[in-house]
Amino acid sequence: MGFGSCFARLTDFWEAVQVELHGLYSVKRVREYIAYNQQTGIVRALFVAAIMPWPCVIITILVDLMPLRSPSDGLHANYLFVVRIFLSFLVASVVVNLQFRHSVPSSPLSNRRILLTSIIIAAETTGVLYGLSRCIGFPLPFGIITVSPAWVAFLLMPLASFLRRARTDPELWPHVINSLKVWVCQETLVVIYPTYFYIFTILPSNMKTPSAMLLPIIKMLLRNIMSRTVVHLNDEIPEVVLMNVEVFNSLFMSYCMQNTPSLWTTLGLIAVDGAQMVAS
Repeated sequence: MGFGSCFARLTDFWEAVQVELHGLYSVKRVREYIAYNQQTGIVRALFVAAIMPWPCVIITILVDLMPLRSPSDGLHANYLFVVRIFLSFLVASVVVNLQFRHSVPSSPLSNRRILLTSIIIAAETTGVLYGLSRCIGFPLPFGIITVSPAWVAFLLMPLASFLRRARTDPELWPHVINSLKVWVCQETLVVIYPTYFYIFTILPSNMKTPSAMLLPIIKMLLRNIMSRTVVHLNDEIPEVVLMNVEVFNSLFMSYCMQNTPSLWTTLGLIAVDGAQMVAS
């Protein structure tokens, strides 16, 4: 096998794992784009693009504005921490329900129902975390990961009757299954990245550089797993992957760079991430 053949195989493999190269625009999406381009002025389009990130930024700032006391003061002294957890799960529950409604338009999720059920789900999940903190200790180790199974169960309970009906519909059920797979992938991100970061922080200094280079591999693997769960949304695969895997990877890459004693490790992570973007 010659060098040219090996290079061609390597190129084919690299292109195969690049999710952004495999998205397909549906005819409906192209028509919607043409209509939007013809009916929407440039000023309005720029205005919408400028304000889109701000709701997320404002919500994050409002949650982080709540002052926290030292964990050594105990759970009762940190009641604002419980409030922050409630608000975080409230936002997450609303987003997940809206995502499910987008993927399965026939689901019985009105805006009012989403808001009410999300409040209940957030309260129940916060109650579970509070109870475990009382029993195990505060702060609860890996708190978000620990209560995630309960949160997912609370999310599914209001949809139980719809899921039973959807199971008898051969056209609807695959969409439901794919949407649930997306939930599983998102929960996997919540488990994998914090666990990786914890292991990274306890490693000796001479092991942090090689372990940091696992981040690009983890990102590529999770991007491909995520893309295969949204096969029913061909023209939305890049957006779904970007708003899930890329955000998590960027966040925890910055954490790792802050906690590494080596400038070369930081530069290496930046170089590898930049090379991935250029090569794709």
